[in-house]
Amino acid sequence: MNQHDEGGAAHSVWRRRLLGADPLRQLRMRQQLTAFAAMLVSSGVFALAATLAQTPRPWILLWLAYSLGLMLVFLLLIRSGWSQRLRDPSMTRLQMISALAAGAMAYPMAGELRMLALPMMMLILAFGMFELRGRVVTAMAWAGLAMLAAAMLFSHWVWPRRYTPAQELATAIMALASFSAMAVLTGRLSRIRQRLTQQREQLNEALAHNADLASRDVLTGLHNRRHGEQQLLLALQRQQRQGTPLALAMIDLDHFKSINDRHGHAVGDAVLQAFARAAQPVLRGTDLLVRWGGEEFLLILETDSPEAASVALQRLREAVQGCTVPAEGQALGFRFSAGLVQARRGEDAETLLRRADAALYAAKQQGRDRIVQA
Repeated sequence: MNQHDEGGAAHSVWRRRLLGADPLRQLRMRQQLTAFAAMLVSSGVFALAATLAQTPRPWILLWLAYSLGLMLVFLLLIRSGWSQRLRDPSMTRLQMISALAAGAMAYPMAGELRMLALPMMMLILAFGMFELRGRVVTAMAWAGLAMLAAAMLFSHWVWPRRYTPAQELATAIMALASFSAMAVLTGRLSRIRQRLTQQREQLNEALAHNADLASRDVLTGLHNRRHGEQQLLLALQRQQRQGTPLALAMIDLDHFKSINDRHGHAVGDAVLQAFARAAQPVLRGTDLLVRWGGEEFLLILETDSPEAASVALQRLREAVQGCTVPAEGQALGFRFSAGLVQARRGEDAETLLRRADAALYAAKQQGRDRIVQA
């Protein structure tokens, strides 16, 4: 391993130690570290402003302990995984309220630079615009405005000569305009985000519906050959990995050409549909019946035992024996022949299908209306 690889490995180790191994927790930690860095810079600026304004040092230290201490606590709760037990593991609402309170408390202490509290509080609200619902952020904005108003009253009570009424009135008007604008923008953004979410869900539903239609046979409602080929390959892969029995049955409706010739294609279509309807109640959820082409069907059976496949196919045969379709005022019955094979370990789909075809041919040769298991 060269120095570059060693450096990359060491960086990866330190990153996991700092951010954690879980990708979602890493994302939250990056966001939290960004917020902590922003609060650290803001705290330094406000501490300097408060010092220049000759604010009592204990008050400054208390404010620093509150603002940075809470951010550090949030950081540790997220890194430790404790916040995972909460509905919102990022603790967005609690962090926003705490940060807005820190901004409001900084206002009366910052002297001539107190107006810096406004952009700080706006930035806090902006963070929540992309995480929370519009009405929640709007409520946060009004809460922040109330906190700022309380801070103004507090400063007038503690330091009545530090700020003039005209300055405070101008600040109050600016704060009201800023927080109101933030509330309006947040509501609009929330509605846009909600509309985009609905459109995305509708698009996903439409794509899923189209994908399902593309995999279905229009006449019978069963899955078509393309879908069956894909599922057969997946079933063979599962069989090779897990060793679970896999069976395949090739099914052909007996004398179907004669039905079409004698009664017409509409009756033939009705027979195909009746077969599909009869199959649905007797097959298990893990069985897959596919219209392979014409009057041929493929049945994929992932079973717990080889005997279960034969039992399932026999149930289907019995269900079809009771089916009829109307034809020229009479009830027309129909039957099927089937070739059943068990997949061998490592066997490919082409070989398995060829063996199923051979078993079906044997069933036809033996007189039809029967199941031949190879």
